[in-house]
Amino acid sequence: MRFLRFLLPAAALASLILLTASDAPAGCTTGGLWAYPPPAGNLAVNGRIVLEGSGRMAASVAALDGTGLVLASDTEEIPLRVEAIHAGSWNVSQAILAPVREPSPGQRHMLRASSTARGQTIDLELTQDKRFAWTTVASAPADTLHWASKPKRGKTTVANGCPPRAYVAINVPVDHPEQLLGILAEVRPLKRGGKTSRFLVTAYDGEITLGSHGCSEALGLYPGITHLVKLSAVDLAGREIPAPGMVLTIPGPTQKP
Repeated sequence: MRFLRFLLPAAALASLILLTASDAPAGCTTGGLWAYPPPAGNLAVNGRIVLEGSGRMAASVAALDGTGLVLASDTEEIPLRVEAIHAGSWNVSQAILAPVREPSPGQRHMLRASSTARGQTIDLELTQDKRFAWTTVASAPADTLHWASKPKRGKTTVANGCPPRAYVAINVPVDHPEQLLGILAEVRPLKRGGKTSRFLVTAYDGEITLGSHGCSEALGLYPGITHLVKLSAVDLAGREIPAPGMVLTIPGPTQKP
């Protein structure tokens, strides 16, 4: 998300084994592209694609303006509009993409640069990497995804490795995780001049994490500062379902001396 922005449990790593170190966002030196739903899987005809860029690709993703990418099959080429751009705290950015019209179901569609973006960095990356393709399937149903209970703060991890990591887990119980595109997290530090940051965070095994994962930081947390965190589950078609309960308060973890 990334590309890998988080330290993933074994099950999540297995599902994303198609990613290499060079295109995982945790790559501090080069970075690359990552997408969700996972490439080589299914894409609902009314679905959204999350495209993230890390390292050298972060700026290219942040610059997408709705004219740069298409879904291409053997029979059609559909422009992708940009519904949102989320700039991470460090070394990562994200675009939420939607086809301007529903693609035909049962076909293989590839993510490609449009004719106006040929020769640009993102075009060169996608041309070299043939994995960004999905088989289109029936529409994602409405009113299926729900919160099973309130989200709550989980474990805090601080590790002085190379690079160091400091992040907080949040349990995000939803009752149909197969319909989950991600968790939209809005984070505001309670400090003078603190601004709200937004990012669609991928959930693994019912959990998301906020903070630094070493080589990328989608939603950074200031050490020792309390942050207000508002969460919404987002289904495969981009519909937002706000979490029940109060806004979470999350203290930013402090690195070990």
